[in-house]
Amino acid sequence: MSGSTLADIRRHLESLSDPKGRYYLVCARTGERPFPADGLRFATRKTAAEAADAAAAYRAELRRWDELLPPRDFVVCEDPYLSPSADLVDFCHEVAGAVFETLSTRGYADIENAVIDTYLEAAERVEDRDRLCLLLLECMAQELATLSADEQATVLRAASERLSEPAAALDPISGTLDRFTRLTLIEGYEYRREDDAWQVAVDGYELADGEALPTLPFAVEYFRRNPEGTPAIRAAERDEDGWRFRVVDDASAPDGLVQVGA
Repeated sequence: MSGSTLADIRRHLESLSDPKGRYYLVCARTGERPFPADGLRFATRKTAAEAADAAAAYRAELRRWDELLPPRDFVVCEDPYLSPSADLVDFCHEVAGAVFETLSTRGYADIENAVIDTYLEAAERVEDRDRLCLLLLECMAQELATLSADEQATVLRAASERLSEPAAALDPISGTLDRFTRLTLIEGYEYRREDDAWQVAVDGYELADGEALPTLPFAVEYFRRNPEGTPAIRAAERDEDGWRFRVVDDASAPDGLVQVGA
C-alpha cells in the first residue's frame, strides 16, 4: 500500500473487518494483538492475510514519524470456538434427527448406539458447549462410514425425505452450497460443471478440522434436492483455505457420502 496515508490504510483495514469473523492478527514474536489490528476480526483467512499486509504498512508509515515504534510480524490466527449461528445449530439438529429416525426405523440400532457412544466420549473433551451440534454430525459421519456405500446411500436418501421441501434451484450443487453459505457452515465456495461432475472448492468448512472431509451434510442436502440422483464425492484435497473435491452426478456406484479421506 505504498503511498497511502495512515487514514487511507486505516479505512482499508476496517473495511476488511467483520465482527463475527473467526480470524484475527497477532504478532508472531510476542503473541500480542498489536495496533492497528487489535480488536479486529476477519471473515476469511484470505481477508485476514490482506489485513496483515495493511497493518504492516500502517506501522511502516507510522515509523516514519516515530522511529522507536517496535516492529511487529503480523500472522493470521483462527478462533475455533466461535459459537455457531442459531440457524446452523437448527440445521445440524434437523439433519441429525432425520438420520437418527432413519437408523431407528430401518434396523440400524447398533449404528445409532455407536454414534451416541462416540459423541458422548468426544463431548467430554469439548469445552465450547455451543459447538456440540457440529461434533454430533462429525461423530455421525464417522460411524456411518462403517456401513457399505449402498447402505450409506439408502440411509441418507431416506433421511433427506424427512426434511422440508427445498427451494427451487438450477442444480443440487448450487442450491446446497448457497444454503451452506447462508447457514455459515462454509465461508465461501466456487464450482464448475465438467461433463457428468462438478469440481467444488469450499472455504472455512466448519466440520473439516481433521484429516478426512465430512461429507454427510452435502450428501443429505444433495438427496433433498435431487431424490432420484446417486452422487459420489471423490478426490478430496485440502489446501490453505479449505477443501477441493469432485461430485459425480448419477454415479454408477455411490461413495464418499459420509466422509472422504484427504
